[in-house]
Amino acid sequence: MNAKLGTRSLILALSFGGLLSACGSATDQSSVQSPGAPVGSASQAATAPSASAGGVEHHGREGRLFRRFDRDGDGKVLLADLPEELRDRLKAADTNGDGALTKEEVQTARAQRRAERQALMDTDGDGVVSDAERKAARDAFEQKLRERLDTNHDGVVSDEERGAARAKFGGRWKEKLDANHDGVVSDEEKKAAADAFRAKFLSKHDRNADGALTEDEVPPRVWEHIAPADANHDGKVDAAELATVPPPHRGFSH
Repeated sequence: MNAKLGTRSLILALSFGGLLSACGSATDQSSVQSPGAPVGSASQAATAPSASAGGVEHHGREGRLFRRFDRDGDGKVLLADLPEELRDRLKAADTNGDGALTKEEVQTARAQRRAERQALMDTDGDGVVSDAERKAARDAFEQKLRERLDTNHDGVVSDEERGAARAKFGGRWKEKLDANHDGVVSDEEKKAAADAFRAKFLSKHDRNADGALTEDEVPPRVWEHIAPADANHDGKVDAAELATVPPPHRGFSH
């Protein structure tokens, strides 16, 4: 998932119209390596520093993780504080087994994963991933995806098979939203799920714990979407104002 899509998922999450898209998105944003670069190396984008609650400055991709989950600003993130899927993905990074992650541990783990992925693509073992090797890896991934969707194994992914895959994915989230397990997601259950997600969203991004979101606490595109809800024009969007944020319009693509 690229940065634009990551921001979009946050925006969609602010309304029930985008709730399923946001809940279903939890991917690792890997660094993009330029063709011909040595295996394991990656370009690094410049990111402005930000401080956590305790004043520790964090930069880049790891900075986003620590700004969100380093509650006391000691430069560590407790595994117990992470969402289950993220915790499962990062627990191997806790190399000293103390139940907490440092930025160095996260950076090391991600560098190792990048190197492993690049090594898999480097089929001729020359230490460089060529454009041809990169295309071959992409084609192999797409072929595996087609094979999973092609349930009747006729070599073609039909509209019915695509629909079945979407229904299967949607069904899992329907089960989560159907709190009384009657097989129907009522308006009340939709509202409860949306309210719960908004509350969680506010809690995660409200770095100074003042009960509201400000422009410096969320990505620019998210602020652009929620800023109109600032009814009292105090430069903040509190829980009540956040609840009025409408779904993004259909043409809102990022």
